[in-house]
Amino acid sequence: MNTVTRSRKSASPAKAGAMRTASPSAVSRIVEEIRRGIKEGRYAPGQRLIESDLTRTLGVSRGPLREAMARLAGDGLVTIEPNRGATVRSLTREEVRSISAIRECLEGLAARLAASRIGEAHNLAEFKRVWSEFASARSRASAFDYVVANERFHTAIVQLSGNVPLAQLLEQMRTPVYRFQFRSRLTAEAIGRGHEDHSEVAAAILAGDPERAERAMRRHLRNSAKLIESLPDDAFG
Repeated sequence: MNTVTRSRKSASPAKAGAMRTASPSAVSRIVEEIRRGIKEGRYAPGQRLIESDLTRTLGVSRGPLREAMARLAGDGLVTIEPNRGATVRSLTREEVRSISAIRECLEGLAARLAASRIGEAHNLAEFKRVWSEFASARSRASAFDYVVANERFHTAIVQLSGNVPLAQLLEQMRTPVYRFQFRSRLTAEAIGRGHEDHSEVAAAILAGDPERAERAMRRHLRNSAKLIESLPDDAFG
């Protein structure tokens, strides 16, 4: 009896330590929830993420939340300052310039590869579906719908490229902050110009013309970069 009691007592500190360690699945869930919030615009660039508010709305304790914030900071989505907590990152003008230059090269390559593979398997049918959804979003004239459909369009092209390392690199370049930081600045005219650019990209890919697809994508991303560059300083971090 005494031996069993001692064994139970000796196991208690280990159990307590395990209880104090945040569950990896819990931390991952918090990370994905906050990522989704940034992506959907519920957490805007420059917004402070109040710990007490998040523990209540997400139904989590401070330990897992702080681990999640550290992971998000490592991904470049938030910044953590002493005595202030976490803030959703707002990219600087120079950061946007640098990201735009890299994206132009990488997504141009993705469009080239997608066009060269459009006849394989179900690629043609899948891309037609994505393009149809994009056109439908544009007709609704909602900035949010447009940005979401735009993301799906670009993601579909990267997936059609069949190049996994390229997809991973672009995922780092096209963070949720980058995608949605400038959403509120989109005008109907800008959406219209963007749709024209996308139409050229889509037509080249559907025609299976790699060179034309790359040129169209690079031109589109240069136009997007010029639009962002023209924004006032308060649009940047």
